[in-house]
Amino acid sequence: PPGYVLHGRVQRIMDDRAKMAKGELDMDWGFAETMAYASLVDEGFDCRVTGQDSGRGTFFHRHAVLHNQANRQE
Repeated sequence: PPGYVLHGRVQRIMDDRAKMAKGELDMDWGFAETMAYASLVDEGFDCRVTGQDSGRGTFFHRHAVLHNQANRQE
């Protein structure tokens, strides 16, 4: 959304994921995982990821929760 400021590295990951969705870049693990969950939801399955690292992923690959760097809102 307008005014939503991502951390520079996260913005680059999101830009790359947009390219992955267009087929302009090979998928990475985080994007593939997100697409797998999305395909299940699209087919009508409930999907819930839980745990301490569910938003960011254990090795910062997931980025399922984005934080606004301007005001720290999710």
